[in-house]
Amino acid sequence: MGPKNNHNWCTCPTCGYSTPHDQGSPCRNSLCPVCRVPLARGEKPTGTTTEAASFKTTRKDSPSVNSELCICCGSCIDVCPKGAIITTDDGKAFIDENRCAACRVCEKICPVGAIS
Repeated sequence: MGPKNNHNWCTCPTCGYSTPHDQGSPCRNSLCPVCRVPLARGEKPTGTTTEAASFKTTRKDSPSVNSELCICCGSCIDVCPKGAIITTDDGKAFIDENRCAACRVCEKICPVGAIS
């Protein structure tokens, strides 16, 4: 049995991934398969798929690393769900835009605000 109205969806606040809400289970108990952040109650998406296997983010604005601020802690590398962050020869983080899902989890985790 599917959702009864447009507000019975769990949606990722970062990338927009959505899935039908399971009654009795808070959306926040589920993680986005793209960004790995807790889902929130949202509306039914229009014109997009909700299946994780075929979900594509429409955001093209991948974050970038300010190498002047980067302290080489590796926190962003540890949380990137796509493995899009590597280190350069000088130990600074670098984001591969071709692999990046633009979920911005790295931006949220960076302790010095080097990613934006």
